[in-house]
Order: sequence, then C-alpha cells, then structure tokens
Amino acid sequence: MCGHNFPNRVQIIDENYKFGFESEDKVQIHIRTSTKVRAEFSHGLKVDGTWDVLYDQALLVQLDNGQRFVANFRHNIKSMKLAS
Repeated sequence: MCGHNFPNRVQIIDENYKFGFESEDKVQIHIRTSTKVRAEFSHGLKVDGTWDVLYDQALLVQLDNGQRFVANFRHNIKSMKLAS
C-alpha cells in the first residue's frame, strides 16, 4: 500500500484486505545462452533482452523495451558435519 500521502505514520491494513490491480500480464522469461533472454507476454508480445546476476543476491532481467525484472535468490543455511 502506497504511503506517500501519510509520511511517518503507521498504517494498519486489515488482514482480510484484498490487494489487486486493474489489469495484469503474465510474462515467461526464457534464459538463453550467454546473457540473452526472450520474454513472452501472455498477450503474445515477444521481447529480447539480457540477464545478469547481482552479486549473490538476485537475477536482473532487462528487456529491450525498457522493462526490468528482479528475482531475489533465497539462501538457506545448512549445517555441515565435519569429518573426524
């Protein structure tokens, strides 16, 4: 929920509030060789672009039409058993 009209105020959102958008579009990203991608939108548009890794934190996809997508990596800490 955007709070730019309420700076420095606590916002309480009812747990049953349904967030939504006026419209939506599904995008499928195909990672290709090297750093190339092809994005296929649900309405049929296909756009090429590039991908890059942001440190060890995320995957950044930049499309030739100016759109960008970021997918954060999830890290799980696993215990290691040392050989004795």
